[in-house]
Amino acid sequence: MDVLQTLKTYSLTTLQLSDARGVNIDIDAAALLQQLNAVKNAKTLHVEITQYNYDTGLFDVKLHIIDTAGKATPLQFYKEYVHIDIPYAFFVDGKRLNTYVLLRVTDTEDVAIAHESTNKAVTLHVKKDGTFKFTNEAVAFTDINGVAQSESILYLANRYVIKGDAGKFNPTNNLSRAHFAAMVVRALGLQAKAS
Repeated sequence: MDVLQTLKTYSLTTLQLSDARGVNIDIDAAALLQQLNAVKNAKTLHVEITQYNYDTGLFDVKLHIIDTAGKATPLQFYKEYVHIDIPYAFFVDGKRLNTYVLLRVTDTEDVAIAHESTNKAVTLHVKKDGTFKFTNEAVAFTDINGVAQSESILYLANRYVIKGDAGKFNPTNNLSRAHFAAMVVRALGLQAKAS
């Protein structure tokens, strides 16, 4: 039975997948069904988490619908997240990942991605596939010494929510609506919906 027929037949609320490495994936069934219905001759759901590359620190998450001709269409969720639990054994330095920031690696800039860490695994919350890495590179601003909110500023900067300008935060400047909106978008991991 193909995945489209399975989702229609069993009225699932969440599709749960797992593999031999202990990776667990939860996908909202209604959102997935909507995307499967949009792909002509959808047959198979392809979900893949490539092995962590110890040299580069990168790993890939692939989420595709495969049609009967073998063509892959990437999944793109707008409201719902795909939740991916990956055991620390998957990563080289898993014991300290709770202090790291998860980034989606893109051609233009790396973007912070929502995630949670427990003592055994890290849970990614993604809306589409991509290449990811963990980083603990610290951001520093030369103009926040003595600013009461300096810890909060650095916390948000290290999570790519706020950005400075040439190593400065400019704490006395006014915050425009556009800058505030950009911070909210980055903090919530929002993505523009194609029209």
